[in-house]
Amino acid sequence: DLLPGGRLDKIRQEKLKRFRESITNTLSNNDNNDFKIEDNRIILNILWKDNGEFRFDDSDYQRYLRTLNASIFLRIKSLNQHLNNLSILNHFKNSEQIFYNEILIHLKYYFKYSSYTCLGFNYFIENNTSFKQWLSLANTTEHYPFMIFGSRASGKTLLCTKIIQYLLNLLEKNVQCIIRYFNLTSKSRNIVEIFSSICTQMGLLEHVPILNPEQQINYIEYYQSVLKCLSKIQKPFILMIDGIEEITPTSQHISSIGFYQALLQLLPPKVYVILSVSRSVHLSSSYDIQIREMIERIEKENCLIELPFLSESITNQDLTTYIKTELNSIQQNINDSALQALSKCIYQQLDKQSYIYYLLRLILNESYFSCLSQQKKQLNLTNLNIDEILNAYIDHCEQKFGRKICSFIFNYISSSQSAIAEIELLDILSCNNEFFLEYFPKDLPKHLRFPPSLWIAIKYILGPLLSERYFDLKVVICWSHSFIRRHMKQKYLKRVEDIRIAHRDIANYFLEAFIESKPLVDMNRNVQIRGDSGRRFILQQPLLYSEIAYNYRRLGELWYQLMHSGDIDRLKEYTLCCFEYLLSKIHGLSIEQLLWEFEIICSNILDADVLLVQATLKNIVNIISNNPMLFAGEIILRLKNIKNRYSEHIESLYGQAYEWCESCGASVFVPLSSWLSTIPPMIITILPCIDGAFKIAPTTFNQHVFCTTRQNEIAMYHIPSKKLVKKFTGHKELITSIRLTYNSKFLVSASTDRTIKLFNLNSGDLENTYNIHQDNILCMTVSHNNEQIVTGSRDRLIVVIRLETGEIEYSIEQHTDAVTAIALTQDDSMLIS
Repeated sequence: DLLPGGRLDKIRQEKLKRFRESITNTLSNNDNNDFKIEDNRIILNILWKDNGEFRFDDSDYQRYLRTLNASIFLRIKSLNQHLNNLSILNHFKNSEQIFYNEILIHLKYYFKYSSYTCLGFNYFIENNTSFKQWLSLANTTEHYPFMIFGSRASGKTLLCTKIIQYLLNLLEKNVQCIIRYFNLTSKSRNIVEIFSSICTQMGLLEHVPILNPEQQINYIEYYQSVLKCLSKIQKPFILMIDGIEEITPTSQHISSIGFYQALLQLLPPKVYVILSVSRSVHLSSSYDIQIREMIERIEKENCLIELPFLSESITNQDLTTYIKTELNSIQQNINDSALQALSKCIYQQLDKQSYIYYLLRLILNESYFSCLSQQKKQLNLTNLNIDEILNAYIDHCEQKFGRKICSFIFNYISSSQSAIAEIELLDILSCNNEFFLEYFPKDLPKHLRFPPSLWIAIKYILGPLLSERYFDLKVVICWSHSFIRRHMKQKYLKRVEDIRIAHRDIANYFLEAFIESKPLVDMNRNVQIRGDSGRRFILQQPLLYSEIAYNYRRLGELWYQLMHSGDIDRLKEYTLCCFEYLLSKIHGLSIEQLLWEFEIICSNILDADVLLVQATLKNIVNIISNNPMLFAGEIILRLKNIKNRYSEHIESLYGQAYEWCESCGASVFVPLSSWLSTIPPMIITILPCIDGAFKIAPTTFNQHVFCTTRQNEIAMYHIPSKKLVKKFTGHKELITSIRLTYNSKFLVSASTDRTIKLFNLNSGDLENTYNIHQDNILCMTVSHNNEQIVTGSRDRLIVVIRLETGEIEYSIEQHTDAVTAIALTQDDSMLIS
């Protein structure tokens, strides 16, 4: 605000003074309703006069508002950063605050479920001899845990909760209790973390050995010692884990056997352990034989109950009362005769439907009645079907908001690793150009943000299909059961391209690809709709919020999204071969967690760089577990002599580690002799092709391979997992050639049955069949521009056809006998036969 010569501009200073006074007056008087809500932002609509006229468009005024806005933002950011710095050591990794939050979330979930009605529970308590016998033994002698078997959505969680509520009321004074629900929080997603969390809480109980976090802890021994200690002093102790068999992913299973065995062993008196388990757990070959034998022993001891409850444990009157109560809670009143009819329909299905209680929860819901009202249908409980009920919710959403809008939302929820925060979902949707072109076909909003009101409306309709979790210090949402997620994927994520796009969009969000701008472009017409930068006002997602405050959401989601998007280069660049990411993962979580993720990645992709980093981490796990700051030095030592044999990603990882050591002044110890293992052993993968493999074609990124079989089919195998993904059928005789188009869009095959078949790899469907030869087709190739197919046949002809239409461009007869081999040069300018 200076004039030439350095003098203050008094006119501008006076204007700024009036701006400040106007804004101060507005902010101090909230009753004037001078705040205008527009596109999710609060705009100060200040009335001020200059020569008797209103001047909202004054450039000085707009500049002042922008400066004020920036100052407020920077002040809030500074205060927030200061608060983080004050509490950082007590707030993040392994802090008491996170631990107590963990306990509170589980307790909140317990109190929520304890208020629900559990049909058949009173009959169970009064008449179930297994439970009575177990309770009697638990009071006086050694005994096994009480186990609840049942399929998914059969009511295990509710029964677990009700039994704990019953035991707390029964035992009354001096009882101590620990409760854990599977997959509810970050620390309840695998057996190791849930066991350490339980032991940490045990350390806070009265009259138990103190748990010293600074020492090496054997959690199994500590768990057993606490149980014996509490039993010895006659102090009742209750432990409940809902969903025990699901806590550990398959890849971590071997290292987790000891924890499973500890939970299933004999318990001392006054210790009450309740576990819920899937019915097939001890029948599955993937579970350790000792665990299966222990569960079978518990079954023989009769320390179990199987769900769902049969009709003999529930009276028709109880069911009628329950239905009436639920209908009243959503203000749906029906007469007694209709109520009796509904109750009778449900009662007849109790022994037939394993999902029956979950189905009741879905249909006795305000959202479901809204679905029925829109479709002008009456409530019909005859022959309940889970797929039909789920489709009723989905159809209601689609009819109200459109299939395309719903598919965007459902795909992002289904594509998250475990769950997604609502603000993350809104941000990602705000970066989806297709949404804006679909939802605003005429007048686009001023600011490109997904309307929160639209999400609230859709969330209301979905109702009980969604569930809340607490992951990575955030409240997140997911589908309430895995079979709902599977249903949504089968309905909306059938095509490979749709799966790739959903994961790519989430990955781009965590990579902050659109943090500054994303122009609104119509990809179908390749036209930019608006001339502005298309800023989306989304939250930043840095790897680090401060020096030691990690973004756990990015650490947890980014690798998963990049892996499933098929973008191996970015997966290596930003996660697996990125030093800052690896160090954050090791220091913020653990090297064991990182190795588990590498196991999952290596079961999905095959890459030399990834295998090298994994082998390196396995070799240094004991060193880094004690001191993560040694990670850079170990990377330098082990990659120094071999980095040139790998891609630029390994060179970059080495360079980043070296720069970190220089910036931090960290020491690197260099051995005089070559005692370090430098090259991992050669990996040979053998695919079990039972039906033979005669012609082979790998995909561009070497993750899948296609091979012809003796049944005249084409089998598609996933190389890392060795799984058969799909079979392509249609040929009646020997398949003589298979080729992938260079854009990986189509699989082309030729056969002695004289046909060429074109398979769409996105949908897996047969796209076209071309009949162009009078004799056996012996060879075939595809042009590098993905536009032509060239075939050679026993009829001496070479034929060039359009790939997508089958139209013949050339037919060449220059050979005197069968054409057995053909090839195109790199630029498609020359054909050799």
